[in-house]
Amino acid sequence: MSFLRSDFISKFISMNSNDFHCLSLKHVHFDEHITDLVTYLKTEVTKIKTISLEDCDIGDSSILNLIRDCRNIETLEELHLINMGLNKETKEIFRQLADHKNLKVLDLRNNRIIKTGEIAALIRQNQTLQQVNLIGNPINDYEELKLLAKAMKHNISIFKLGFDIDLPAITLKQKKEFTAEYLAKHGTTPPLWEFTSFKFKQLEIKEKVTSLHE
Repeated sequence: MSFLRSDFISKFISMNSNDFHCLSLKHVHFDEHITDLVTYLKTEVTKIKTISLEDCDIGDSSILNLIRDCRNIETLEELHLINMGLNKETKEIFRQLADHKNLKVLDLRNNRIIKTGEIAALIRQNQTLQQVNLIGNPINDYEELKLLAKAMKHNISIFKLGFDIDLPAITLKQKKEFTAEYLAKHGTTPPLWEFTSFKFKQLEIKEKVTSLHE
């Protein structure tokens, strides 16, 4: 269920605290009611499996508290923090979620993440994650991409890693060769993201690292 007003969130949580499994909030401005959500996440009755916040104004300290609370939610399987202005908060994400036993999806689309060190460390250490999405972040450095690639070599659970990065254009000859190869194999011309994947292969990045698209 999704909410547009934070006071509704407070009322809904209090009425359904024992059977509350998914929280999806978009464009919500939290005022004093943020304490109700934080309090709920700290209770032993929390059975929530999915938390999704998109473009919500909850303040820097509150987003850090939310990430810390997620560490103790054993039932949590999906955490979506989309367009939340995240950057340095990736350090806290690593500290709190690296050892989480049930988290399968970490969605950090459209934030301000430039450095991938903490996310790479999380990928390296957490062996329950299945999907990590970094699409829409301003990652524009080969070295940052290589950190993710190296981390993937130590991970046995992730099968989808989403990202986009500004790369030099492949040559026309490379494009033609790849198009012919793809057409022979699939019977159709490759979509744009396949060319991106092709360029990554030039860096000898594992094929396991693939673009995650909705």
